[in-house]
Amino acid sequence: MAPGLAVDTMWLQVRSDNEVAVALYRGVGFDSVHRYRYRMASDR
Repeated sequence: MAPGLAVDTMWLQVRSDNEVAVALYRGVGFDSVHRYRYRMASDR
């Protein structure tokens, strides 16, 4: 980051089942704000 510049908001996408990454990013201040849901067509 360039000196004198600040960041107010940062978004990061990590799979919720990636426990190591979730713990790492929570440890530096990230938090969950949204979860994705995937839908698949059923075989009829």
